[in-house]
Order: sequence, then C-alpha cells, then structure tokens
Amino acid sequence: MELRLVDNSQKVVRDALDDVFEGATTGKVAVAYARDGGLDEASGLMRFVEGGGNLHFLAGVDFQVTDLKTLERLSRGRAVETRVYWRPAFEPKRNFHPKIYLAQKGDEIRALVGSSNFTAGGMTTNVEANLFFRAHTKEAPAQDLLRFHEELWQSPFSVPVSPAFRDAYMRLQLRKQSIEAELRREQDYERANKSVQLAVAEAVASFAAPEGRGAWLLVTNPENYSLCRSARVWGDEKLGRISQIQLGDLLAFYVSGVMQLGMLAIVTSRVFEDRTPYWPDRVYPYRLRFLPLAEPAVFLPFKPLVPDLQLFKGMDPNKFGPALQGSQRKLSTEDILRIQNVIFQAAGRDDSA
Repeated sequence: MELRLVDNSQKVVRDALDDVFEGATTGKVAVAYARDGGLDEASGLMRFVEGGGNLHFLAGVDFQVTDLKTLERLSRGRAVETRVYWRPAFEPKRNFHPKIYLAQKGDEIRALVGSSNFTAGGMTTNVEANLFFRAHTKEAPAQDLLRFHEELWQSPFSVPVSPAFRDAYMRLQLRKQSIEAELRREQDYERANKSVQLAVAEAVASFAAPEGRGAWLLVTNPENYSLCRSARVWGDEKLGRISQIQLGDLLAFYVSGVMQLGMLAIVTSRVFEDRTPYWPDRVYPYRLRFLPLAEPAVFLPFKPLVPDLQLFKGMDPNKFGPALQGSQRKLSTEDILRIQNVIFQAAGRDDSA
C-alpha cells in the first residue's frame, strides 16, 4: 500500500487527481461542495470523463454552495451519473461533509481522502490535508472506501437533480447570494469584519513576539517599501544577513527619508534566491515572503518612539539616524511589543473611523 500527504504545498490536489484517475475505468466522488472552479482545475478527472470513464459523482447541497451547473457539465460524459445528497430538515446538525475521490484500474484502487472540496481553492490554493493511497481492491481500506461511497450513493437521500429541485435550489441560491451581498455592503458588517481580522492579526503577532522568536526592523526607502508591500517580498544583497530572519519572525518597516513607521508583517517563507529585477536601485537576489498583519492608512511618525526603544538606548533621540544605516536591525521582545502596539492602535483607529 502506498500512502502520501497532499496538502497543496509540495503537491497540489489537482496533480494528485491525475494520479487517481490516470488509466482508470471506474471512478467515484463524494464531496460537500462542487463548483466550476474545481472542474476547471481537475484536468485528470476531465480526461477520465472524456475518455469514457464510468463515474458516480455525488455532491452536497447544504448551504447552497454547490453549483448545479457544475454537475450538468460533468453529466455530458457518456458514462457519468451525478446526484445530490439532500439533508432532511429533521436532521439539522447532520451536514453532508465527505471529500472522497477514488478510481479503480484492474485490481488497484487509488484514492484521495481528506479535506478538499471540488472547488478551485480545494484543488490548488487552500491549506488542505488529504491522504493519497494506492491499494489492492481486496485490502481493507479500499473495501471500506468502496462500501462507504456505495452506501452514500444508494441512500434514499441521494437523488438526481430533477427540474423542480433545480429551479427551487437556484432560486434559494440566488436569494442567499443577494442577501450576503447586501450584508457585505453594510458599513457595520464591514467594520465588524475588519475588527475581527485585526484582532486575529494581533493574536498572531502577540504569539510570535515572545522570547525566542525573532523580530526585525527593516529599513528601506519609500519607493522600495511600496514595491515590497505590493509583492509581499523583502530582498537583500547579502545571504548571510537576510538568513538571520527566520520563518515566523515579525517584521516592522522603517521608511527612511520620511522617518516613518510602516506596516507590521510576519515572515511566511524561508530565504530563496531570485535574480529577477524588481527594485529600481539593485537586484536584491536573496528574498523572503511575508504577510502583512497591520498597516495604518498613513505612515506613523517614528521619532516619538525612539526614547522608548532599547534599540536606541543611550542615544540622543534627535540623532538616531546612524543606528539605522543598515537594512535590518534585530529588535528585543520589549521593542517589538511597543512597536506592534502602536501600529495596531493606529490600524484600529482607521478601522473604526
């Protein structure tokens, strides 16, 4: 038996489905949600369908996320049958939530089981957790999966899409989308949503800040800051210097010339080499990626912070410039906490304005 993790990092679900359906004669799928984005990404499944593979495709309709047009597109295959799993109203807490993709080639079963729905995000970009496995049809896990899918398929709640169901479902789906669009346009909703995002970002920053985690003040000019912000990439000429910054470290940006404080961010990659020109002054071939956590609408004056930061201890507050001649300075836990508090307070004021 072969087992491996597919999590959309080293290998994406879309590619794993190529392995599942390559050369297979029969296939079985059961997912909570199915949308056209998944169909567009699942090239291996589509080759299987277009080649005449026999497919039983079952999708949930809870929360009206599944797009019935996706099932209609699949049903054009000459050996494809699609159904939806209807959750009875008297079972309100029993949502239909499996994610199974399996196919059979001779006496071999290949399957992907885990968290990925049949959507573009599930196929390629979401953080997912799936197990790909290859086994003989007589092995217990293969038998269990085949039996599980067959029980779902033969359930009295598993039905083809009738014209009446299609019309009623699409009316409900459109109404739901309309209500959600109206809700998102509400100022209170947008304000609440931003407040939640800011609170989560602050929790991430506070978790990363304790002793043992790195925090850095990165020094750059306004133009390069804007480019870094757009690409979410920091670059350096020296590998030894940028390699001190580790995955999960916090970054605060000091914008030289204007002597102001920019965004707070967290490092999301290890250092990599890329010599593609991006910044106007030089190449900066050693790079890392980051995710912004908070950024005020306008730069914050940096000078008022200087007396409170250990980085400048013993210096004349009016002459802190020489301490920021390099591109990065390591910050103490106390300093990063002080800086992040200022940034989050300013971002919160922007949010509630």
